[in-house]
Amino acid sequence: MEKDKARMLERMGEHESHWTDVSLEIWNHPELAMEEHYSSALLADELEQAGFDVERGVAGMPTAFVATWGAGSPTIGFLCEYDALPGLSNEAVPERKPIVEGGPGHACGHNLIGTGSMGAALAARAFLEEGKLPGTVKLFGTPAEETLAGKVFMTRDGIFDGLDAALTWHPMWETEATYESCLSLYSIKFAFRGRTCHIPSRPEAGRNALDAVELMNVAANMRRKHLPPGTTLEYVVLQGGDYPNVIPDWAEAWYFVRAPEVEQLRTGVQEIQNAARGAAVATGTEVSWRILTGCYPYLPNRSFAEVLYENFQAVGPPRYSEEEHAFAQDLQKTFAAPPGEALDEGLRLTGDFVAPYSQDDGDLSWLCPLGLVHASAWVRGVPAHTWQVVATSGMSIGHKAMMAVAKAMAAAAADLFTKPEKLQAIQAEFRERTKGFQYECLVPADVKPLEGQSPPYEFTSRSAD
Repeated sequence: MEKDKARMLERMGEHESHWTDVSLEIWNHPELAMEEHYSSALLADELEQAGFDVERGVAGMPTAFVATWGAGSPTIGFLCEYDALPGLSNEAVPERKPIVEGGPGHACGHNLIGTGSMGAALAARAFLEEGKLPGTVKLFGTPAEETLAGKVFMTRDGIFDGLDAALTWHPMWETEATYESCLSLYSIKFAFRGRTCHIPSRPEAGRNALDAVELMNVAANMRRKHLPPGTTLEYVVLQGGDYPNVIPDWAEAWYFVRAPEVEQLRTGVQEIQNAARGAAVATGTEVSWRILTGCYPYLPNRSFAEVLYENFQAVGPPRYSEEEHAFAQDLQKTFAAPPGEALDEGLRLTGDFVAPYSQDDGDLSWLCPLGLVHASAWVRGVPAHTWQVVATSGMSIGHKAMMAVAKAMAAAAADLFTKPEKLQAIQAEFRERTKGFQYECLVPADVKPLEGQSPPYEFTSRSAD
């Protein structure tokens, strides 16, 4: 079997040029959450041509799909992302140079995630077929990760049911197999309705909706230090009027509330809702809100991380040329990053900590074991969600990271198919960690996936209850 796995990895190298082209196609056609029609179709078509059965438009999302090949157990899944972020368009150069001014860009490397996960799934399929082995490979096309939505709705609708294990990855500053946790999250939009008027002529007639949003934000910031430990708030004002001399009768704010534990998260959300109620009373306006999505933290699985780490050791982390290091150093200068190695070439096994981000596959990790790896596609000292990440996601730095992690995931999947003791250990740890747990989706049953997820982020009035 080790010889078969080595042959699989060798053949993955033969596809590198094509998979790089696919990644660049997605990078060249950046699409926002729930609008990834080109990218999802491109990946789904590739999988159909490789013999997968593809079901498109699952869980009420036109850009979500499930691709399946094989029969029997075990069933191993791969998670595929492909949405971009607004306003960060850039060429693959170490300077600010938008391709489309104000356009979207792959500032989190999802063009790499989508293609790398597809490559791993295709390699796992070839491994099973060549060895005439039982087993099922599934690849899930999951939209709207940047708004933490797609996988939550897919989990709620049972799309991931029947998996024995799933694998995913993300570009990062380091290359590692990890059993870290992350933050649970609620995404909520608040809308205030007031009464418009012209201030100089009859100010007492007005009810300023923007005042309500501003007062809510002040109150929320005052509550920060009294929220459960580790709870964080992020918000933007989506709408606040058109002219300074016209009192706005409608204003909106969009909040992300995060916390290490779901119960802490619920407490934090209640506090922010109270801030909204108080702002409405103080300004004489009406408030309503809508939950867009909510996701669980990662459930760590060290046994899974160890299998991935072992296989990543065999594959090796990405190695970068002098030119690529120079490119990365130029990007560091654009962000006044502290001096030091710009690109990581190490390999680590990490865990036992809570990372400060949220992921919409956290829900899935509580329903089946989820293995997670990172690959060093980002420049040290430069944050994610920046044009600098767009640049590395569209050139050889990102492509090398993508291929390294695709091979590591495919090799780990080969172990899960052929070494039952490894899968059994992973599942035993999962059962121990979930003992007594009952999954309950954080998103209300009446919330639909497409509501409020893409520009213009329209708010449909909903009862505050």
